[in-house]
Amino acid sequence: MQNNESKSNTCSLTFKKYFVDYVEFKRNENYISNGKVEIELGMAHNIEMFDETTAKVMLAVNIFNESEKKNKPFEMKLAISGIFQISEANEINKKIIEQNTLSILFPYARAIVSTYTANSGVPALVLPPINILEYLKNNQEQK
Repeated sequence: MQNNESKSNTCSLTFKKYFVDYVEFKRNENYISNGKVEIELGMAHNIEMFDETTAKVMLAVNIFNESEKKNKPFEMKLAISGIFQISEANEINKKIIEQNTLSILFPYARAIVSTYTANSGVPALVLPPINILEYLKNNQEQK
């Protein structure tokens, strides 16, 4: 009996695929290196439910906005989307979609940034891991 109860309280989340929506990169030709560069990272996300159990989740990342004005080596914008499926539709599972899908997508965004910058004639940038729950909390507070 306990197994049936635990099954009804769990959500099965399946990551179907991901794709890159866009990558924009602009090198700052006037950049003057003055030591270590502090990362400026902005993020946004959107969740689109196709039906009760299938969602498209988009994660947008913005690095070094206004690079020339702020003397940053480059500016970069990218967006990736993933298709996810949950086993059962309910409010708790929809919250799970937001939290877990962003945690799944962010490493793909990190890899794109690292690869792109390493091959672009600027210092390679490896974004640090982030706390997705903290990001969502801050994002909710800003709304």
